[in-house]
Amino acid sequence: MSLLSYKIMLNSVFQSISSRVRVPDRQQSTIVLTVGGVLMALLIFIFQYGRLVNERQTAEFVQADAQATQYAVQTVGAGLVLTATYSASDAFIAEIAHSQLGMIRDGEMLVQPVAIEVSDPALAQPTPMPSPTPRNYELWWKMLFNQRPIQTSP
Repeated sequence: MSLLSYKIMLNSVFQSISSRVRVPDRQQSTIVLTVGGVLMALLIFIFQYGRLVNERQTAEFVQADAQATQYAVQTVGAGLVLTATYSASDAFIAEIAHSQLGMIRDGEMLVQPVAIEVSDPALAQPTPMPSPTPRNYELWWKMLFNQRPIQTSP
């Protein structure tokens, strides 16, 4: 409700009270000011209380977010420490040397393919791939309609 609606409501209350009880004008204005002041103080208190509750909820949310961020940073940091420790170990270096650099371990035998030169040109030609055999429905289609069937994706 707006301030104007409160004022209208207060005027109607005071008019109904003043119509029942006859109070001198000076006392009536004192009563009106006192009741108005109490109502204004009550409204100010209600609005301030709502603002404080909202700020408290915001502070709790920020604190929870900060704790979650701190936990995530600690978790990632612990993972990085473990990765750095493993990267500096002999087991990691041996694994990289074996898998990526082609080095062999004790007891292993290295096999390297060697290119062979072919003196006969007939042997040097690659064998052509045979054409795929047509499927049964392709044969029927060609026989009935004398054209290739429309290819559908399998």
